Amino acid sequence: MSLIHDALKKVTPQGPPLKDLEPMDQSPRRSRVSVMVLVVILLAAGAFVVAQRTGLLSRSSPVVPQASAPTKGTDNTAEGKRLAAEGLVAFRAGDLEGALAKLTVASSLISDDPEIWNNVGVVARKHGDAGRAREAFEKALKLRPDYPECFNNAALLDWHEGRVREAREKWERALVLKTDFAEPHFHLGLAAEKEGDDAQAAEHYRQFLNLAKDLPAHLRERVRDHVLDLEL
Repeated sequence: MSLIHDALKKVTPQGPPLKDLEPMDQSPRRSRVSVMVLVVILLAAGAFVVAQRTGLLSRSSPVVPQASAPTKGTDNTAEGKRLAAEGLVAFRAGDLEGALAKLTVASSLISDDPEIWNNVGVVARKHGDAGRAREAFEKALKLRPDYPECFNNAALLDWHEGRVREAREKWERALVLKTDFAEPHFHLGLAAEKEGDDAQAAEHYRQFLNLAKDLPAHLRERVRDHVLDLEL
């Protein structure tokens, strides 16, 4: 299960982000973009895959503290799983450096686990290390070419770097592999809208609403309103 629902629960009580969306003499287009920006942020927070599912680019890779090496005689697989689990806990707590350190060691102990490499990629991207993220996603997909969540996450990296075509191809691939995957539909809607194809964007957003069963009601209503706006 993704962390979308958890992210939404954390954001909802804060108030200001939702208040910022109230239109104040904005054009319909500007109001529409504000609505979608909020949902993009929430979905991006939920792109990390846990178990079966799970910034800004820096010129140099950030320094990441090294996690403790396994003790002599420790089973590598067990130690790797422990560190991978601790990395997820650190990620949820907002400790990106700690999460990346633990997941990096886990990936060296269990180098054939695509989910660990995917998680390394997600944390590295959020930490600002796009090169490391891309390398990790590539390793995950080499180990598991039919990994839709990893295609979705790698596409987000392309999107943030301005490679819209490459991102779209990866999201489309994710949907081929997993037809009931909600997030790629949302992102493909963004890509279509960016390219001026409102009809295609609206269709992808509708598919997203049909598939995103755990989307909170207030956000569901806003996305639905956005679809209606696109169809005007």
